[in-house]
Amino acid sequence: MGIIVISLGGSVISQEDKIDVAFLRNFSKLIKSETKGSRFIITCGGGYVSKQYVNAVAEFTKSNYIKDLVAIATTKANALLVRSSFGEDAVVADGVGDAAELIKQNRIVVMGGIVPGITTDSVAALSAEAADAKLLINVSRIGGIYEEHHKGKVLPKLTYDTLIEYGTKHDQRVARSNFIFDIVACKLAKRAGIKLHFIGTSMTDLKKAISDTSHSGTIVS
Repeated sequence: MGIIVISLGGSVISQEDKIDVAFLRNFSKLIKSETKGSRFIITCGGGYVSKQYVNAVAEFTKSNYIKDLVAIATTKANALLVRSSFGEDAVVADGVGDAAELIKQNRIVVMGGIVPGITTDSVAALSAEAADAKLLINVSRIGGIYEEHHKGKVLPKLTYDTLIEYGTKHDQRVARSNFIFDIVACKLAKRAGIKLHFIGTSMTDLKKAISDTSHSGTIVS
């Protein structure tokens, strides 16, 4: 099935009351045991831990650059956590080029953020383009793209251009801003022809997305 990129939202890893070990256990089990024939690059967001750190840093500086650096550090911690859930079956990449090389010899590559101003959505899209992957799955607590910002009905299918409209509206370019998909990632996906699946935490939906079939979330192409 080739290379599949998964943008694992920080909210499914780190929440206000816990690190979701149960989700990570189920996630890694599915990737390892039920999807043979594919290779995976997994990018990890920061989640609630990131929010805590960024809010604390904001007490001392207004610099979004510094806030981004702190947020990146939390994504790297989450990447190490996710990698540990796979045991010896995964490796950690330091950057997009590194991920594209490592995936040639490894079935699962995990990474966090890379540079300020670029979210892990963009890291996922860049990694997909670099590794010539044509399928990117965005996993989040939101579970899809809605008619309005996280409200109304989930839209089962969208075009790249409509997704870019949503991204343009909600992408604020600051750490911990809340938007559907990074506008940079939207445009990268369009230029590279990367099919996007937006799903929640359902393992059933994840399996369907990996198979590039319909689910309860949103497909963009």
